[in-house]
Amino acid sequence: MNKSDIRKHYNSYFVMYTILFAVLSILFFYGFWKAKLSFVWNVDGRTQHIHALQFYSDWLQQIVKNILFKHKLEISLWSFSIGYGSDIITTLHYYVIGDPLCLLSVFVPDRYMVHFYDIMILFRVYLAGLSFSVYCFYRKQNNRIAVITGALLYAFSMYILVMGFHHPFFINPLIYFPLLLIGIERILEEKSPIFFILMVFICTISNFYFMYMIALNAAIYLFIRLFSIYGVRNIRLLLKKFGCMIIGAIVGVMMGACILLPVISLFMENSRDGSGQRFQLLYEEEFYKKLPEVFITGTQGMHHTMLGICGILLFSICLLFMKRKENAELKINFIILTIFLFTPITGKIFNGFAYPSNRWMFSYVLLLSYIVVVMWDELSYMSWKSFIGTCFVSVVICIYNFYNFSADFEGEMREYIYLLCVGLIILAIGNILLKNRLKKHREFSYIMQISMVILAIITVQLNVKKVFHNTDLANTEFVEMEKARKDLKSSADKAIEKATVGDKDFFRYDAKAELIERNSTLQSNLHSTNFYWSLTGKLPSQLFEETGLTNKGAYNYKNLDGRTALNALSTTKYYVTKTEKDGKYSVPFGYKKIANYNIKMTNKIKKCTVFKNEYALPLGYTYDSYYTRTDYEHMNEMERQNALLQGVLLEKEQKGYSRAGLKKHSGNVCSKTDIKQTYSEIPYKIIQHNNVDKKANIFKVKSDNASIVLETSKAITNSEVSLFIGDISGPKANRVADDDSIGSRYTVIVQNSTGEKNKKQFFYFQPGNIYYAGRNHFLINLSYYKKGKQTITLKFPQKGNYKIEDLKVYAQPMDQYSQQISALKENVLKNIKMGTNTIQGDINLKKDKILCLAVPYSKGWKATVDGKEQELLQANTMYMALPLSEGNHSVILKYCTPGLKPGIAISLAGLILCIIIKLLFDSLGGTDEKRNNTISHLLCSRCV
Repeated sequence: MNKSDIRKHYNSYFVMYTILFAVLSILFFYGFWKAKLSFVWNVDGRTQHIHALQFYSDWLQQIVKNILFKHKLEISLWSFSIGYGSDIITTLHYYVIGDPLCLLSVFVPDRYMVHFYDIMILFRVYLAGLSFSVYCFYRKQNNRIAVITGALLYAFSMYILVMGFHHPFFINPLIYFPLLLIGIERILEEKSPIFFILMVFICTISNFYFMYMIALNAAIYLFIRLFSIYGVRNIRLLLKKFGCMIIGAIVGVMMGACILLPVISLFMENSRDGSGQRFQLLYEEEFYKKLPEVFITGTQGMHHTMLGICGILLFSICLLFMKRKENAELKINFIILTIFLFTPITGKIFNGFAYPSNRWMFSYVLLLSYIVVVMWDELSYMSWKSFIGTCFVSVVICIYNFYNFSADFEGEMREYIYLLCVGLIILAIGNILLKNRLKKHREFSYIMQISMVILAIITVQLNVKKVFHNTDLANTEFVEMEKARKDLKSSADKAIEKATVGDKDFFRYDAKAELIERNSTLQSNLHSTNFYWSLTGKLPSQLFEETGLTNKGAYNYKNLDGRTALNALSTTKYYVTKTEKDGKYSVPFGYKKIANYNIKMTNKIKKCTVFKNEYALPLGYTYDSYYTRTDYEHMNEMERQNALLQGVLLEKEQKGYSRAGLKKHSGNVCSKTDIKQTYSEIPYKIIQHNNVDKKANIFKVKSDNASIVLETSKAITNSEVSLFIGDISGPKANRVADDDSIGSRYTVIVQNSTGEKNKKQFFYFQPGNIYYAGRNHFLINLSYYKKGKQTITLKFPQKGNYKIEDLKVYAQPMDQYSQQISALKENVLKNIKMGTNTIQGDINLKKDKILCLAVPYSKGWKATVDGKEQELLQANTMYMALPLSEGNHSVILKYCTPGLKPGIAISLAGLILCIIIKLLFDSLGGTDEKRNNTISHLLCSRCV
C-alpha cells in the first residue's frame, strides 16, 4: 500500500474503534448511570482519589492565578490539610501530580469534578485500547478486525474493570507500556530514540510505583527481543543495542528527576516498606485452586490477580503452543510471565518488595491480547489436530471448575461455560467449512471473524456484569453522583466550620472515628489528625507505635484515640462527636461543650456536637528541659505519654539546656528524677467468659466475636482509663497475605457505673498480612471519667487460640494536667503568620528554653532565628524544635520539598541531553541506520 492507502487504513480503524468503544461503553455502563452512580469507589475513591483530584485542580488554578495576577511563579509545596501537615508533591504524586491527563483538571470547576473524574476513567480506558492498537500496527499486525478484538479485550480486561475503575491511575500503565515497547522497537530498528526517551520521561513523572513495574516488564521484553534478534553469537551488537537503550532510559529518567528525586527521598523513609512481611515460597493453596476459575470467568483472584480470559484467548493460547516452530518470542514471554504469576517472590519484587501483589499484570494482559491478534487468522481455520487439542484443554478446565465450584455453576459460571462451548462450535464450523475450501470466500471469512468478535464482546459484558452487578444504592460499592459531588466535606468538617467562625488561630480538630471522613480536610482547608495516603514518612507511625496508639496502619490513621495528652501536644483545639440524646459524652479531659449542630448531608441530617479544649496549646510552645531517646526507650507506653508533657524528647544532647529524664547507673535505670509518673495500674477480675476459656495467658475462643468481661475492683476518680494489651498473638488467618480486616478487628466496649458507654476497635495484623508492621502492643484509651467503676468487654474476632502476655487496666489522674499545660504555655510563639511555604512568629523568653513546633519534622524545613539560620531538631519523635536563648526572638520557617531543587537541575540536564541527541540525529543526515550507528558509536562505544 502507498502512504495514502496506509493513512486511510489507519483512519478507518480509528473511526471504527472509536464508534465501537462508545457503543460498548453505553451498553456496559448504562444501568450504572441510570442508578445515578459515579465511578468513585466507596473506599479509596471517596477518601483519596476524588479528594486528590479536586485539590490538584485547585492547586493548579492557584499557580495560574499567581502567574497571571501576581506575575510570579509561586507554588505551594506544603499543606497542613494533609494529615498533620505534609509535602504536596510527594504525597499526591502517586494519585495525580505528574499524570499528564490530570493536568486537564485545571479547567474544571469544583462542582463538575466528579463528572470529570468519570469521563477521565473512560477516556483512559479508550486510550489503553488505542495504545494497544498502535503497538499492533507497528508490529505489522494489520488485520483490523483482529486488532480491534484484541484492543477491546485489553481495554475492558478484568485488570482495568477491577483495578482501573477502583484506582483510575492504575489504567495509565496500560496506556504507557505498549508505547514504551514501540520506543524499544524503534531503537532496535535503527530509528530515532527520542520517542523512547519521551515515554520513559512520561512514565517517570506520572507514577514512580508503576514506572518501576513498567521498567521491570520492559527489561524482560527487551532481553527476549535482543536474544531473539541477535542471539548469543552476535553478543557485541546485542550489548551495543542494550547500551543505547540504557543511555536513552537514563536520559528519560533524568528529565523526570524533578518529580522522581523528591518521591525517592520520601520513599527511602516510607512507613510502608513491608519489612515485617514473612517470606513465602508459594502462595496459599486456595490461590492455585482458584486460578482455573479466575482464568475463564470474571472472578477476582487473590493477590490482585485479575484475568477473566474469554474463550477466544484460551483457544489462541492453545493454538500458539501447538504451532511448535512459530512465535518463539510469544511462547517464551508467556512461560516467563506465567511463572511470575505463580510465585510470591516475583509478586513481591514487582511490588517494590512490600508484599506479594500481581498489580504488574498489565503486561500479562497486553501479552494475552496480543496473542489473540497474532493467532487470529489461524484461529479461524485451525487444523483438526489443533482443534481437538483445544477442545481437550477447554473441557479439562470446565470439568475442574464444575467439580470444585459446583455451587456457583448454576449462576454466572454456567454462562461462561456456555460461551466457551459456543466458541468451540464456531471453531468446529470453521474446520468443517475449511475442508470444503470455503475459506476462499471473503463473506465466509468475515462471518467467522465477526462471530468471534461478538463472542469476545459478550464475554466482556459478563465480566462487566460480574464487577458492576450491584446498582442498588443501599449496597453498591460506588458512591452516588450527588454524594460524591456535594459531600467531599465531612459532617465533622462542616460542624467545625460553624463552631469556629471568628477563630483565626491555627488549630487542629479531632473527632469520633465514625464521624471522620479521611482526607476531607483537603476540601475544607481545615487541619485534623487523620491521614490516608499511600506514601508517607515513618515518624508519625513511629510515635503511634511508641505510645501504643490503635491505628489501622502506618499510613492509615483517623485520630489520636481521644488521648488528652497527645491531643494537646498536637495543637488539637476542638473535638467533634455525634449528639447524644442522654447528654452523656465520651470526650477527652478539659473539653467544654460549645453547641449542637444539624449538618445537612446529601442523604440525611447528621447531628454533631462540638467541644472546645480549655487547655489547647498553640502551634509553638516551650519546654524547660529535655531528655533523649535513650531515656525514652526505657519507658513503657503510659510513661512515654506522660513524659511528653513534662520534657521535650530530642534525638541528641543539647549543651546549655536543662537535662530531664532518668538518672542512669551502670547502664541501668536507677531512679526517676524530673519526670513524674502519676498513673496507676488498676486491679480487675474477669466476671464473664462468653464462649471463651482462659488458662494462664491463653484464651481459647470457641466462636467468632466471643468475649470476656473485666470489672475494675475500685472506683476511679478524675482519671483517663486505658486498657493495655501487650504481646498479643492470634490464630493463623485463612488468608494472611490479603487484607483480612475482619479477622484482625478486635472490639473493646467499656461501660462506667454512671451509665457512660464507649466503644473502641483496634486491629492486630499477623505476619504476612499486607498491613503487618510488627506491632503487637496496644494501649486503648477508654476515655475520661469523673468517677465510677468500669466493666470492659474484649471481643475476639475469630474462633481460635489467642495469647496475651499482658492485659492491664491503667488510670491516669488528671490532677496535675492543668499545671503541666500551663508550664508549656508560659512562653509561646505569638503573632503567627502562615504564608506559602512559610511560618513566622515572635517569642519572648525570660530564660533559655526549647521551642517545640507541632509541625511534622522534615528535612525540607529550614529555620532562621533573628535572621540567622539555625538547625531544626527532631522533637517528640514526629515534631520539630528550636533551642532558644533568653530574650526576644523572631522565628521564620521556610519549606522546600527535599530533592526538588537538585531534581530540577537534573531534569534540565536531561532535557539538554535529549535535545542534543535529537539535533545529532537530525543533522547527520542519511538513513536512519547510518544516523543511529553514528549516535550509538558516540554514546555507547565505551560501554561495550
